Amino acid sequence: LPFKVTSKVFLLALGCGRVPLKGEGSALILSHVCRWWRKVSLAVPRMWSTFHVDMEHDSLALMETYLLRSQKHPLSLSISLWPTKRQYLLGAIQPFIQCLKQHAEQWQYMEFTLPSTAILAIEHVDYPELRSLALNVTGRTP
Repeated sequence: LPFKVTSKVFLLALGCGRVPLKGEGSALILSHVCRWWRKVSLAVPRMWSTFHVDMEHDSLALMETYLLRSQKHPLSLSISLWPTKRQYLLGAIQPFIQCLKQHAEQWQYMEFTLPSTAILAIEHVDYPELRSLALNVTGRTP
């Protein structure tokens, strides 16, 4: 199939919901099928701009890869920064938030699930493209 058709099929296949970073239904899977699919996948930043991150199961490095591949495309992200007790004690939330803040100018639709102790970390940043922000916050820590 031509590039344009292949890229449209990929975008339709990914949909617009909670696309995981890895596994079934992810851009990563499409980019690993063959050289042609990889070439198309890497040339379409929009494929990498909508995803769900669960810090309990997803790595910071993989999230960074998606953010870099999204280039400057507006981001629609669902972020679950609800760490395990061990991750919480090791300060694992902060690197995820710092990475996301570096792309704050791309935030368009954002949904965060995080402990109340982390909410202040996303303040004091300019969000020029932000259209929707949902915060699911709890007062208890892991």
